[in-house]
Amino acid sequence: MTGSSVQTAGDAARDWQALRDAGDIQYAPLPPYHRPPDPEWLKWLGKMLRKLFQPVGEALGLSWPVIEKLLIALAALLVLYLAWQLLRPLLQRWRQAAPPPEPEWTPDRAKAIAL
Repeated sequence: MTGSSVQTAGDAARDWQALRDAGDIQYAPLPPYHRPPDPEWLKWLGKMLRKLFQPVGEALGLSWPVIEKLLIALAALLVLYLAWQLLRPLLQRWRQAAPPPEPEWTPDRAKAIAL
């Protein structure tokens, strides 16, 4: 290596200090953020919504085993309905397939002997 490309420890420390002293880079931690208190109307709205939805939430929570089975049954019915909607055109085409071919014509015995 040449002498110009080798950097001494003193040069590195000086460059690091110059970088730390630059004003466009922030190294100090930010002051803690203090959230402003909620307005009174928002607290009132939260209380009203809690009074409105808390009984519904408790009822759903207590009857979850029944609701779970009902939702699974509805999902299974939806899958069956979608399968039927996808397969119905195929079944209709299969039912409306060409009629069986008629047997080929064969001459009567007398006509066949005459030929």
